[in-house]
Amino acid sequence: MDNEERQRTMDFIVVQQAKITTQIENSETRIARLERILKLEIRAGLRERRDFRERYAALFDSQIKTEDAVRELTATTQRNSEDINDMRELKSIVRNLAVTTQRNSEATARNSEDISALAEIVKRTTVKRSGEESNT
Repeated sequence: MDNEERQRTMDFIVVQQAKITTQIENSETRIARLERILKLEIRAGLRERRDFRERYAALFDSQIKTEDAVRELTATTQRNSEDINDMRELKSIVRNLAVTTQRNSEATARNSEDISALAEIVKRTTVKRSGEESNT
């Protein structure tokens, strides 16, 4: 190998070395950029995870409140149903009481008539006896 070939080989090696160095620098730049992007994505993911947990906790609390409200509403509905049944019973009792009151009023009216009739009989009998005693 002569000097000229050696020089060309060395020039080739130097050019290749320069290309490799440029490629390495470009690769390092790309890696650094990818590292920054990855860090940003990780932070965004962590933020999203934290936000999700907060939303999930709020949803969970809301679900508990909803279940409590449903339980309370169910209990209120049960009480209202019982109250309605009690009112139906009371209505029946009031209806029976009204019928009984009407019957009692009718019986009282008949009793008053009977007492008046009896009083008239007693009065006539008393007047008759008084007249007979006076005649005797």
